[in-house]
Amino acid sequence: MTFSRLFSGAAFVSRVGSRSAFTSSKPDSANPNWLRVSLAFGSAAVLWGLLFKQHSTDVHEYKVVFRSCLSGMHLFVRFFLFPRLLALNSV
Repeated sequence: MTFSRLFSGAAFVSRVGSRSAFTSSKPDSANPNWLRVSLAFGSAAVLWGLLFKQHSTDVHEYKVVFRSCLSGMHLFVRFFLFPRLLALNSV
């Protein structure tokens, strides 16, 4: 017996015995599955919490980099640009 014939019968049997992904009746909205509801809202709350935490970390990092950039700009203006402006005004 060849492998194709051996596995073709198994595939046919597994397709026949499998359940359909669709249901024939609608879920009862008067009696919700509270475990699924709590998991959905809980996971959404955790994701929002992680989003806010990441945002505050990003804002803090931006402020640190921006302050270091400003201090660098301050040094540039004080030691490079300002003496040249004084030299131009004295002429």
